Amino acid sequence: MKFLHLLSMEASHVNSSANRHIPIVRSHLRFRGWNGQIFEKDILLEPHVLQDGCKVQDGSWHQSLFSFQTQDSRQLPITDIQELTSSQPPSQQHIEVGLVCFL
Repeated sequence: MKFLHLLSMEASHVNSSANRHIPIVRSHLRFRGWNGQIFEKDILLEPHVLQDGCKVQDGSWHQSLFSFQTQDSRQLPITDIQELTSSQPPSQQHIEVGLVCFL
């Protein structure tokens, strides 16, 4: 990984998340990069939401896609995903970590 970081000027990464909330409750996700930095809404390293299936509130599975692009290749790949919730009803989630492209 260190070799890829040294040879790359930027990187991109796409992750998908499938959710089925019972009932659906919006949550806040944080993504930790390779170098420990956090990607989250309203900060410099904000993930781009390509698709937000969590908006559909019918109790079925729906997919959300998150894209990460950075000019600091050491920030990727994503190594940890945290859901920040407080006393919310139970939910089921499936997360797939996609491929990282180093340029």
